[in-house]
Amino acid sequence: MGDTPWLPFTNLVRDLCLERGFVPKTGQVAYLRDEFFTFVLLGMGVLIYPENVVRARRAGLSAVRIRDVGKVVDISAVWLKETRNPALPAFLDLLPGQIA
Repeated sequence: MGDTPWLPFTNLVRDLCLERGFVPKTGQVAYLRDEFFTFVLLGMGVLIYPENVVRARRAGLSAVRIRDVGKVVDISAVWLKETRNPALPAFLDLLPGQIA
């Protein structure tokens, strides 16, 4: 399971497990993405991770898509309203959907 910054995703994974009739056992807690993958490579568990990260292949690991999840994790982009950063317009062009 993930440390504090991962709490929303950790809660989502825990809820998905509960819906399927089991409680995940937490043996290790990670903070960084590479720590999660290292635990799996060491045989210390499995990892449920967003599809965009799984696309980046890692030697020694296999990924299987979970098709019946039906839930999504909302991701937000935040920036200082008065920013003069010249990279901001290009960044905003990369964001899908509506910008509030």
